[in-house]
Amino acid sequence: MLEFLIKPIVDSMPYFASMGVLVYLIVFIISGLESSPVGAVFPGVIIMLYFGSVISQGYMHFFPCVMASIIGATIGDTVSYYVGRYGRRFFKDHHKYLSTKNLNVGHSFFEKYGAKSIVIARFIGPIRPVVPIVAGTTRMDLGAFTMWNVVGATVWSVTYLMLGVLVGKKWHIFGEYFSEVGLILSVLGATLFLLWLKAERKKTLGV
Repeated sequence: MLEFLIKPIVDSMPYFASMGVLVYLIVFIISGLESSPVGAVFPGVIIMLYFGSVISQGYMHFFPCVMASIIGATIGDTVSYYVGRYGRRFFKDHHKYLSTKNLNVGHSFFEKYGAKSIVIARFIGPIRPVVPIVAGTTRMDLGAFTMWNVVGATVWSVTYLMLGVLVGKKWHIFGEYFSEVGLILSVLGATLFLLWLKAERKKTLGV
């Protein structure tokens, strides 16, 4: 059974209740980092899912967590916008994430979807931190960018925290019905699915 894996995760959750308001500052920082230029290498989504599961156990409150996440994500994308507006020189051919290739892909994506790409890109890993930068390089109106930025931050925050809440309420099901073999098969299936997504992304975005 998966108790050896699930139990440490669940046992760590009460710790956040003892942190009080400070825990929401942590949510703010994490969502901000996820939405900033370093978001390409920062596991913010996974951490937000975990916080959602903490909420499901009653150790954090949903509304302040969402608000902290929205504010952090909005500021993170705004930083990216200004990086694009004044710091395009940070993109280099040899960089893995802040590469000129990814910047060009971001430009193509932005040209295809327009302002709403700021919302869509939050859910597409390789270009998530790039599109707000592209918005800055194209001198997109700051007011329009801010509006779409807040919409994207809200959708992103609510989506991942709610997913975490739903998963967190089902921890006992994982422990009761999944064996170690089931875990291995699940990981294998998820890996194959991610490889398929990567192949599809290469077809559509050239990433």
